[in-house]
Amino acid sequence: MIEMGESLVGAYLRYAKKCDMVLYNERTEAQGEIDVIGVRGGDVPEVWLCEVATHIAGLGYGADFGQMTKKIASKLERAATFARKLFPEHVTHVEFWAPNVPVGKTTAWFTQHVESSMASGVEVTFVINAEYTQRLQHLVDLAAKDTSTPSEPAYRLLQILTHTRGGKLTF
Repeated sequence: MIEMGESLVGAYLRYAKKCDMVLYNERTEAQGEIDVIGVRGGDVPEVWLCEVATHIAGLGYGADFGQMTKKIASKLERAATFARKLFPEHVTHVEFWAPNVPVGKTTAWFTQHVESSMASGVEVTFVINAEYTQRLQHLVDLAAKDTSTPSEPAYRLLQILTHTRGGKLTF
C-alpha cells in the first residue's frame, strides 16, 4: 500500500520533474526498501531515490538523536548504493522528504550530512519544512491547471481540492 506522503512525492516526481516512471516501496538487496523512485530518460537520464518520513509531529525515528541520524544515514546510503548498481549512467538525486523537522540540532546534522555526501560524490537533498512546502505548493499549482485523470492518488486529491466550485479552499 502506498502511504499518502509517498504518493505526494511520487506525484511531484511525475508531474513536476516529468519522470517517465515512478516506483514505490522498491526492495533492495540490503534489507530494506526505497520509498519512491522516479526515473526520467532523455539525453541526460536522471533518477530520484526518495525516503519519505511523513510524520507530522516530527521525525519519529528512534529513541534518541544518535539512533535517528544513524537510521537516516543508513537509508540514504542504501539508496545511493542502489542507484550506483541499477542506474550507473543516470544523474542520481537522493532525497529525504519530511514536512516537519525541528530546526537546530537535526537540521545542522542534515547540513553536515549533505556536505559529507557531496565529498563522496552523492547528491543528497533534505526536502524539509519550507522546501517541502514549496514543492507541495508547486504540485498544487500544477494540479489546479490540470483536468486529466492522473495515476497518483495524492495528485488527484489536489486536483479535486483546487477544482471545487463555490470558492477557494484555504488551509
